[in-house]
Amino acid sequence: MNLLFIATSIAFFVWIIRNSLFWVYLWQVKEYRFDRIYVYFKETNTGRGIIFSYFSAIKWAVFFFFLLVSVNNDFLLSYRLFIFFIFAIEAVLTFKEFLSHRLRRPVITIKSVLILLLTLFFISLLFSLPLTEQFLWFLLLDRFVFLFVVLFVLIFRLPTEFYSDMQAERAVKKIQSRKDLLVIGITGSYGKSTTKEYVAQILAQKYTVLKTKGTNNTLIGVVKTVISDLRRDTEILVVEMGAYKKGEIAKICSVVNPKIGIITGISNQHLSLFGSQKNILEAKYELIDSLSRNGLAVFNGNSENAFNLYKKTKKKKILYQVVNKTEKKLTNDIWAYDVSVRKDGIYFKVALDGKVFKLHASVIGKQNIENILPGIYIAYKLGIKPKEIEKAVGSLTSLQKTMVRHKVKNGLTLIDDTFNASSASVVSAIFYISLYKGIKTMILSPMIELGEDSSKEHYKAGLEIGKVCDFLYLTNKNYSEDIVRGVKDSGGKCMARIGNLKEITDFVKECINKDAALDDIILFEGKEAGFILDRIL
Repeated sequence: MNLLFIATSIAFFVWIIRNSLFWVYLWQVKEYRFDRIYVYFKETNTGRGIIFSYFSAIKWAVFFFFLLVSVNNDFLLSYRLFIFFIFAIEAVLTFKEFLSHRLRRPVITIKSVLILLLTLFFISLLFSLPLTEQFLWFLLLDRFVFLFVVLFVLIFRLPTEFYSDMQAERAVKKIQSRKDLLVIGITGSYGKSTTKEYVAQILAQKYTVLKTKGTNNTLIGVVKTVISDLRRDTEILVVEMGAYKKGEIAKICSVVNPKIGIITGISNQHLSLFGSQKNILEAKYELIDSLSRNGLAVFNGNSENAFNLYKKTKKKKILYQVVNKTEKKLTNDIWAYDVSVRKDGIYFKVALDGKVFKLHASVIGKQNIENILPGIYIAYKLGIKPKEIEKAVGSLTSLQKTMVRHKVKNGLTLIDDTFNASSASVVSAIFYISLYKGIKTMILSPMIELGEDSSKEHYKAGLEIGKVCDFLYLTNKNYSEDIVRGVKDSGGKCMARIGNLKEITDFVKECINKDAALDDIILFEGKEAGFILDRIL
């Protein structure tokens, strides 16, 4: 009996450590936000699969089966053995996850480590003080892990917000002490991170520029950048502003006080969190509302929603746009035309103030022209010479994991577009890989937080994928039926399937190891696809 208890305890704690790591990881990925966790469980097969998994169902069944055991001790040993086998199997699966580098664990921060350690401490404490039959207690404690993580997320919420407010006050004072600092705010549903990068790179031809790092586009992320990196010699601060609900962009603006506001493209991204398209538009417009009378509002004319906001504002404004031969330009502010998209980059002309810039950028994908135009306009108005602008555009580098091209030994091309998956990024990436004449494969992580538009958007993505690709691998089951239906309705010959990490990795390795793949291409789209590409590279 003691041996069985010890063996079960070991298997139990292996699983509990794995489960604790996963829950802290998930909360961290969702930025410790209850609204994002709620949407994850409500809208995704992956989230629902955690709640309604086979093991979860078996554990609940075994838990209630104890009623029978409690009145007939003849079943007690069998009952305990069954519980041992449940946790033993889960322990083996945990080791398999660890060995195959699929074990999900949070990035090490003070907050994540404290939540993890406190969860494990209290589980261990309760383990030593069983309140019912010991093996039944294993099942109950297993249910407590999620609850403890939620509890400690709640407990840390107040000090986190207090710390954030203190840091925000420090950042405000630092910004206010720099009367000569030009702050450029950038927001939108898509394109904001890349636009931030290109604006900063172009303006760096003449000015000392600081930009928010990576995806640190929340209030605390922006505040940390200001406090740690804003120097006396910094002339321009470029701030990416993200939001999941109304009021969040306004808070960031109250800290950094932008003088130029750029609205990139607005779609239904994060519709689940905002609740409606109207709320999305109002949230993005908070950036424009924050501008002073002598500020400048910059809008993307290729986005219908951004154009509607352009028409709404009475402040000083300009519109940037990419036009083809059949399109009419909406304004004479700045526009790109004669666009040529090639495998190695983009070639285009830009008209601005009666001048024509002939430009080439080594970044790939037509969508990048939209992301470059705001930087060109602001640079020109700030006195950077056309030749310097042309040089800056020619030397632009892509944001990490955003349409980055890798060539492997047999000539196969791998495209890393795993920074994020949105409707716009999928369509843009598909347009690019259509340039290749060989076998075209897409590895896609289905999109998230699209609310009531989820099925429609995934179906539309499937239609575009089916027209161009030969193979499609989905990294999970979320909205897979809608995507596959779109692929079939496209009339193309694309073969679509769902694969786990190992299956897809083996498929890519097979493509890399075959004799020749000179014009073949594999596109990795979305964060889960990024896990696979990281293993390959």
